[in-house]
Amino acid sequence: MEITTARVVNSTQLELVLLSYEIIIDDIEKNILAAKDSRKVDLTNAKNFLRNLRDAVDKKYDLSKRLISIYDYVSEILTKCEITTSDERREETLTEAKSIITRLYDS
Repeated sequence: MEITTARVVNSTQLELVLLSYEIIIDDIEKNILAAKDSRKVDLTNAKNFLRNLRDAVDKKYDLSKRLISIYDYVSEILTKCEITTSDERREETLTEAKSIITRLYDS
């Protein structure tokens, strides 16, 4: 996935949200490969974009609370993944996180 300055600058708010999801998914995919190769995972980028999405949620809607809970859950499992020593468990956790974010992206 290539993200250019022009793409960001010319994006609507919805497109920026989708772009954030793409960045998170891409970061998770890179870390799945790292886990498969028994390398250290670094999910700082994905967690930062999740935090930005969470902070941008308009909290006046009931659905917002659910979305925030999903973002918090994914962030929590990404943090657990970073401290887990089992490559197999890291890969499972990352796959779960990717699945959740992908479903949100597809929605």
